[in-house]
Formats: sequence, structure tokens, C-alpha cells
Amino acid sequence: MKSASFIIKEFSYISCSEKLTKPESDDDGNIDVPLKTFEQIESFVLNNRGDENGHDDFLYLTQKGGRKILKARNYVGVLQTKNDTTIEILPKIHTIGKEDDDASQTKKIFLKMLSTLRDSPFKVSSLANLDLSRMPLLDVFINMFLDEIDILVKQGIRKGYIRERENLHTLKGKLNFNENIKHNLIHKERFFCEYDDFNPNRPENKLIKSTLLNVHKKSKLSSTQARARRFLFIFDEIDKSSNYEKDFAKCKHNRLVSNYEQILIWCRIFLQNKTFSSYKGDDLAFALLFPMEKIFEDFVAHELRHELRKEYSVRTQKIIGSLLTDGSHKMKPDILLEKNQETIIIDTKWKIPQKDKIAQSDLYQMFAYGTHKERIINDTKKIILIYPAKETDQKGSSYQFYNENDDLSLHVFYFELKSKEDYGKERFKSVLNQKE
Repeated sequence: MKSASFIIKEFSYISCSEKLTKPESDDDGNIDVPLKTFEQIESFVLNNRGDENGHDDFLYLTQKGGRKILKARNYVGVLQTKNDTTIEILPKIHTIGKEDDDASQTKKIFLKMLSTLRDSPFKVSSLANLDLSRMPLLDVFINMFLDEIDILVKQGIRKGYIRERENLHTLKGKLNFNENIKHNLIHKERFFCEYDDFNPNRPENKLIKSTLLNVHKKSKLSSTQARARRFLFIFDEIDKSSNYEKDFAKCKHNRLVSNYEQILIWCRIFLQNKTFSSYKGDDLAFALLFPMEKIFEDFVAHELRHELRKEYSVRTQKIIGSLLTDGSHKMKPDILLEKNQETIIIDTKWKIPQKDKIAQSDLYQMFAYGTHKERIINDTKKIILIYPAKETDQKGSSYQFYNENDDLSLHVFYFELKSKEDYGKERFKSVLNQKE
């Protein structure tokens, strides 16, 4: 089967048909794939379900019309099957004023959100020259990696002293007597030597060479392949890695090789599928998936930290106490805003409330945060619950909790992802300044 690439959004689904020879998409953004392709994805999902990484929400296995389907939810990214089908799962970001079918705009917003993640190799500075409407998401990531290689090559590929062991015609370094007897009992004219050679064949460069070979094979875009080949020519004399784990363990972390740090993150992603979630099994050729809850949380925290840095201390994932007296079930709100003796608790939710009705479980969670007697934070009178907005200037709402002094309020705010810069932050400031 020829290579095929499809885009689905969160909450769309993948189905299968035994008679189908190539994937097909419908008008609602769902795709129907051949049985073999479906079985590869299904096996991948089942092998990673309910594990320590918590992948239950990646793709949900259910039925529709008597057929098994895999429904996308919470996780977005790219999958590539062994029979060369690539599936992009994009976040369900509502386009203002028209149908949500603008994949290019959605990709730009998604990549902007990715770039704000802590310890992230994702950079959007070079995306202005890319045609995102035509470029597959996987190739966008590959080009980000190649951008880092470009910077490294301009700065200079580092060399190091590498211990070499060779059977030579002249003595070099020191003679290894045991190996010399083993190899040269008859060939007295040869010497089995050990010596240090100053060359670029160090672990970091071996991993880069292996990653370049890997992405050249993964990409289906001729321009990306040509760019990868250009760097492979530069790394031609460097060996590829024969043991990824061993070479990653040998990589040093110091200022002399600081320009390798971001590149090695990319190497782990492409060679070992290591990002926010590491996946088990070899059912797929490649999987790069991101939990939207985490991406949304970090994006909101990044924007608030930039906007409020002069007024508030912005902290993330700070433990404020335990839910039970035995110290278990730690309570960690997503964001804390602190100023003087006031603390504002913020929690983000990647979902759209039905008819603007807040889920009871969310209310219970916010009430527990605000009324916890042993929390190690300042006085809390305001809690803010942030959801993604589905339309411009979506109105939030305010509620008053029943508590000891009736002084604990809950404010619901909608973060505008489609806004180019503001994201509704001016309206958010008015919520912060609102007197109870």
C-alpha cells in the first residue's frame, strides 16, 4: 500500500474495513483504514492502556454501528504505522466565525502552545517560512530537529579523544599484549594497538547520525529528505550508534557540549519515542503524542507569568497539603498566584463545559483546594477555573461557595486560543481585580 497521510481532530474516530485497500476519510473528519492498519494502532493502544504512564485516554476503544472504533481524545500528535500510514491528531480548537476545518491555523496554535512547555525542544521561530497547510506535522517536527543541526554545524561539530583498538602494521599508542597474541601469533609484522584519537566519532554525534538516518526514512516530503541528506553528508565519516541507551548514558552534560542539549532531546524523541509519555511495544513505526491537559496548563501558566510578572508570583504544581490525614493524595493546583498575603488558586481544564455548566467533580475539587485547613499557602478567597474558549469574548461566570465565612468565590474564565496575542488576558485581569 502506498504511503497515506490523514488529519483527524480530537473526538474524531478511526474505524476499519476488511475490504478497504487504502484509508479513506469522511465529511465529518473520521477515517476508515484497512484492517491491518487498524490492528496495528489497536495493539499499540492496548499495550499502553492502564500502565504507569496513564495512557487510558490516548485513544478510546469502543463501538459504533456494531464496528470497533478508536476515538481520539485528550492526546494529540502523530502516529505512523508500519504499513506507511501517517495519522495526525490535532486539538479541537474552534475556529471563530467558520467551520473548524482550518488545519494550518490549528497547527500554528498547537505549535505555539508546544513551544511554551518547560524543557521543551519545540521552537516556532523558524515556522514562518514553512507552509503548514501542506507540511505534515511529522515533517514540522523533523524540520525543528534539522534547524538545531544547522545551528550545531555552524558552531562546529565537537571532537573528542576516542579510544581506538586496531591491528596495525606500525606500533601506535600502546601494545595490547593479550590481543596481540590472539591475533598476531602468525603475523609478526602486525601490532594490536590501543590509542586515543581526536575525532568527531563521539556518542553525541553517533546519536545524531542515527537520528538523521531515522528521520530521512520517516519523512515523506522530498524537501525534508533533501535537507536530511545534506546533513548526512556532513556526518558521513561518523559512525551511527549501535546501542542507543549506552551512547545516551555516555553523553556528558557540561558547558562544553551545551549546544547539544536540545538536539539530544530530539534524538530521544525520534530514536526512543521519549517525550511526555514513553510508549511500550513496537506495534507502530513511530508515535509522538502529547497530553492536551498538560499542554494547556503550561501554556496558560506561561502567558500569565509573562503578563503578571510585575504584580504576582506565579507558581505551578505546588503542593498545598494532603487530602487525607495519613499524608496521601497530595493536593497540587495547576497554578498559584501570590501577592502579599493573598493567594489565588487556578486550575485549568482542557474541555468545554456543556451549556456552560461546571461539572460537579470540578466544583468539589475547587472547594477542596479553597477550604483545606492545613494548606501551606496564604489566605485564599478566590479560585479561578480556566477552560478553553469556543468563541470570542465568551462570558465567564462567578459563584459563591458555602464555607465558614462565605468568603470563598469561584470564577470561571475562558482562555481565547484563537486570539493572536491577548488570549483574553485583559479580561482576566479584571477578574483578578474584582472585589468580592
